[in-house]
Amino acid sequence: MAESYDDDKDLNRFRGLEVNGAGLDEVNELQEATFYKVQERIGSWNKAQGQPPIVCLATCNPANNWVKSVIYERWRSNTLPEKWCYINSRITDNPYISQDYLESLKELPPIQYARFVEGDWDVMDEVNNPFLYAWDDDRHIDDSLSLNPHLPVFVSVDFNINPLSALIIQQHTTKGCSVIGEINIDKGSIDAFCDYVESLNVPRGLLRITGDAMGNGRSIQQRDNSSAYTQIKRRLHLADSQIIIPANPTHYNSRIDCNNALTRLDVKVNSVKCKGFVYDAKQVQCNADGGIIKSNRKNLSERADFLDCFRYFVNSILKRYL
Repeated sequence: MAESYDDDKDLNRFRGLEVNGAGLDEVNELQEATFYKVQERIGSWNKAQGQPPIVCLATCNPANNWVKSVIYERWRSNTLPEKWCYINSRITDNPYISQDYLESLKELPPIQYARFVEGDWDVMDEVNNPFLYAWDDDRHIDDSLSLNPHLPVFVSVDFNINPLSALIIQQHTTKGCSVIGEINIDKGSIDAFCDYVESLNVPRGLLRITGDAMGNGRSIQQRDNSSAYTQIKRRLHLADSQIIIPANPTHYNSRIDCNNALTRLDVKVNSVKCKGFVYDAKQVQCNADGGIIKSNRKNLSERADFLDCFRYFVNSILKRYL
């Protein structure tokens, strides 16, 4: 049974399907919605004899998409759902693969070989036109960075329906900044975001909120139509001066400013605590007009959430020093 997502985006072919088990081959080539639709249908066959166990089996190759974030990274951090199991294996674990075939695979391009033969989930794709073309691991990564309790803490927010993302940044001098953490809140919960900020135990007077100007839009979900930033200000008991929200920059101008900041200022990032941002810094690409390629959120390199957080911080704070 094929997914055929291009012709059936509502997954109507799965309606009424009654099964107790499913097998998904190359699940990394399927949509995340299809994966959960199958989860919804297994166990729905009530006439099965012997009450067979409800099982969904899937195979996959390493990929920079939803499978990495939903399955692999949760396995690596030991946060998979209790009934899920991920079995890490490589092609070389198969005793029936001939040595001649394994030798022929060495002719693959290095990135393809690392991903499909060595099982490397973290290998980066080649990027032809990166947004942050001035990024340099040797210059910009410093994993010794930690929160300095004596310096202001900027939380730069990118509002999405899912997830809400933010970077935790400290401006150590007028010549640079330290990106020391990142926040990822499922379903864009303002309350969960504020809970996380409060857990940082930053003195209230040292806290600054900046980010996506779209957060100034009024919310019909609030009785008084208050914006996301108004809700944050109330919950965290901040003064107006602690919310710094200029208009969002264009992608073209932002790219110039961000790369100038990386080149001319001392920008450091803790890559252990900011894996999402470092990934964005290396993988997010631009089109020919300088716009960020971000039309497909199924592809991790086209989400650019943490890159957007950095762009907003550069626009509201660092740009004045360039």
